[in-house]
Amino acid sequence: MKASKSFLVFTVMLLLPLLSGCFTRMVSREAIGSKSDWFSPMALYKSKADGSLAVEGTLTKAGEPNGVPAYLVIPQKVLVAAHLETKGDVSMSDIGSLPPQVRQKLCLRKKLNSDYEKIVDVQNQGDMDVNQRKTLNIKAVGMLPFAFVVDAVTFPLQIYIGKKMSENPIE
Repeated sequence: MKASKSFLVFTVMLLLPLLSGCFTRMVSREAIGSKSDWFSPMALYKSKADGSLAVEGTLTKAGEPNGVPAYLVIPQKVLVAAHLETKGDVSMSDIGSLPPQVRQKLCLRKKLNSDYEKIVDVQNQGDMDVNQRKTLNIKAVGMLPFAFVVDAVTFPLQIYIGKKMSENPIE
């Protein structure tokens, strides 16, 4: 009797990835992902025309080892929203933590207009994720129907093993 319980436990452990929708869950996690580019600030500029700010820095695209020089333009509306959130001074991390609909107003540029003048060099502000986007893994999406079928086919096996486990609990 003890050998049959051990065999049942061993079988359950071997078949665990097949049980309880694991394949569908595993494949669906791989189907949709996200990527973010990172911006490292170096200097701050202010527009004479509209009061917006621009941050000079290095933009590192997701999956690339080296960054390129870029400017992150922060419109006045975003600065006001950040100021209302913090009720005081605004840092890069404050701007990075704003809601996505507000952060969409940020603009990355390769060059600045001539109406921007440098205010100060920025040190140790940390990186900010910009241009966050969803990615779709076509292979994983194509595998979803097959994973669902594997999970559906193993469902009777799950019921059988569950019944056996409840009738003969492991001691």
